[in-house]
Amino acid sequence: MASNWLSIDNNMPTITGRESTWQMVMELHNFIPILVESLKYQLSNLEASNWNQKAMKNFQKDTTKEVADAVDSTDKELLAVVADLEKLDERIRNLAARVTENETDLATVQSWKGSMEALVQGLEEQVGQAQIALDELGQAVTIGEDGSITIGGTGVSVKLVGNVTVNGSTV
Repeated sequence: MASNWLSIDNNMPTITGRESTWQMVMELHNFIPILVESLKYQLSNLEASNWNQKAMKNFQKDTTKEVADAVDSTDKELLAVVADLEKLDERIRNLAARVTENETDLATVQSWKGSMEALVQGLEEQVGQAQIALDELGQAVTIGEDGSITIGGTGVSVKLVGNVTVNGSTV
């Protein structure tokens, strides 16, 4: 491993031009790992003292600009993500409000259902009682040969004189 640029120059392969193409390629091929190792060493040992001030300032300016651009781009992306999250949060709150409204509506409908069921049951009881009353009334009503109608047990007697129309038919 080269410790300075001079040692790199001293270890360069010597190509005179009398070598075959294959020999020249192999010489260069074998020198590549030496160059890579030397570059790694040099880059890992860079310090501010290894740079002239103008080059250091340019490097800092370029690096700072790249980092600032990357940070700015990331900030914009984060702002977009935050905006999306805020929209999602708003949608979730709206959906939660709708669920609450639907639950309230469901409770109201269930209450109405209970009221309707009680009403239907009451109506069924009243219809049953009316049916019983009609049945009893039908047994207690008699029509005499003279056309009189007697409602049993009530003392009411009606005698029809002349023609009477019932449901479109003359009696």
